[in-house]
Amino acid sequence: NEELDIYKIFSEFVVFLDSSNYKPKSITSRMTVVKGYLRNIGFKISGEDYKLRVRTPKVIHQREEPMTKELIIKLMRCLPSKLQTVILVLSSSGMRLGELVQLEIDDIDFETTPTTITLRAETTKTRAERETYLTSEATNSLKEYLKRSFDWQEGKENFNMKNIKIFARTSKVVNFKPKSKPKQPQH
Repeated sequence: NEELDIYKIFSEFVVFLDSSNYKPKSITSRMTVVKGYLRNIGFKISGEDYKLRVRTPKVIHQREEPMTKELIIKLMRCLPSKLQTVILVLSSSGMRLGELVQLEIDDIDFETTPTTITLRAETTKTRAERETYLTSEATNSLKEYLKRSFDWQEGKENFNMKNIKIFARTSKVVNFKPKSKPKQPQH
């Protein structure tokens, strides 16, 4: 009756995954799942013994080079205007995507320089209200987007936009007609 050495099996599995070209993070994730499963079915696995006896490949952290301004401009030119505005507003303000899609016209103050956006507490991750600002380029793009999409008029009340999430919709719905279902052949 030979007893299984679970840590030797773990080590062999790590070698197999590594030789199968799995990335270090993937190997670590798979090992975590395997250990969890084995613990669940009754195996006793010591975290300290595992660390001492099972060597997993180290994750190599490489510094990524940021995109150049020229590349960003080329990429932006290929995007639809709404997406250009989204990217400019997000990168300029530092707000999260979830905060952006909750943005209403009353949250934006175009009278200040730079343009101020008040992020309401109920829309932020931290549940704390805060202010953020837009560059002039992002402000101009946002104004054009509002004019095109909502008939927004600068300096006016714009009652048609009250309580509307300005980035939540994907397009104007014009004369929407649901597609009819194809007829089923009769038997």
